[in-house]
Amino acid sequence: MEQWQEWIGYAASLIILISMFMRSLRRLRIINLVGALLFTYYGYAIGAYPVLLMNGLIVGINVLHLRRMYTARDYFDVLPVESDDRYAAAFIHYYREDIAKISSFDATQLKQSSHAFFVLRNMVPAGLFVVAAAEASTLDVQLDFATPAYRDLKTGVHVYKKTIPMFKKMGYTQLRTSSLCPVHHSYLCKMGFEPLDASNPDIFVKSI
Repeated sequence: MEQWQEWIGYAASLIILISMFMRSLRRLRIINLVGALLFTYYGYAIGAYPVLLMNGLIVGINVLHLRRMYTARDYFDVLPVESDDRYAAAFIHYYREDIAKISSFDATQLKQSSHAFFVLRNMVPAGLFVVAAAEASTLDVQLDFATPAYRDLKTGVHVYKKTIPMFKKMGYTQLRTSSLCPVHHSYLCKMGFEPLDASNPDIFVKSI
């Protein structure tokens, strides 16, 4: 066996291991697919046909599941949340560590919010969206959180598409939010937010 062939085997093993740490099922499938493809080639390169066959089947399974994920039509809706909603409080408590990565929001702040919604995806609570009135025409997005299984942007796209017309009718013209998390910055930009200015790079605004 050539040394470069060994390294392909090591790389494939590492990639498959990394895929197991993915919280998003879609990312797991994609990364696992890359690892299985490498292992398929590795099996071919060293003449280990059982390895080639098994990983070829894994490639096919991953492709099948990814095709279903990308072609499936999800049902979306928003469900208003009352300030004393016990399920919302339990939801926030359960995901408190994930929420803390993007926001300092906690369940007690629901009582100060103007509007809160669960984002339902195929009738499963996929995220929680909370805003509070700031100035006359501005709403502060206090929380825009999607559960790990639903972080593929569809949840965020839907909540803004669904709620912005409603906020417009109420007379609001701008959404404002802040985040210290670079990954969340990227998400906000994809949702149409822009940094307020160079001196406030962690504050983002979106015209509605």
